[in-house]
Amino acid sequence: NWTPRYNLWDQRVCACPEADFQKMIKNKKAKIVTDHIDKFTKTGIALKSGDNLDADVIITATGLKLVIAGKIQVSVDDQPVKFHELFYYKGMMFSDLPNVFSAFGYTNASWTLKVDIVARYACRLCMYMKENNYSVFKPVIPDGMATESWIDMTSSYIKRYEHLSPKQGNRYPWKLKQNYYIDWLQLKFSDLENDIEFQ
Repeated sequence: NWTPRYNLWDQRVCACPEADFQKMIKNKKAKIVTDHIDKFTKTGIALKSGDNLDADVIITATGLKLVIAGKIQVSVDDQPVKFHELFYYKGMMFSDLPNVFSAFGYTNASWTLKVDIVARYACRLCMYMKENNYSVFKPVIPDGMATESWIDMTSSYIKRYEHLSPKQGNRYPWKLKQNYYIDWLQLKFSDLENDIEFQ
């Protein structure tokens, strides 16, 4: 039961602050089963392995659908933005999309860690624009940038969304690191004009 086909951070609960989950397992009041659902039965769940799980209540959590911009219809010069054609820039902006920040947290740490440094970077960039009398910024992807999947996870909700999601490049600032310490250093001290056009 502890050897799933996916990585720990991808599809399994990673932390339990009060250790109540572990206490339930230790006291044999709960158990973990790694398998696939074949069908629901009158008494619970039939698994593809042939085993059955008896259950009084079944809670499903497989229907998450990711969306960019909360389904807002984003357009530039009356042309709809197709996010799946864009690249992430520093994990917070998009190629050729002017004056937009997007706070997307970490998948392997506290969500707010990333959101906090994104907000600080956004303020830093806005102050730079004010000091230099700019009103528009736009990340511009370099020619010949290799394309990678936007995030390195195998969760079903990620894979279902992959064809609609922005891409990432194969090097900074177009590649997500999912590492707070690296991001903190780069967003605090990196060149603000790296692959950005200002007007």
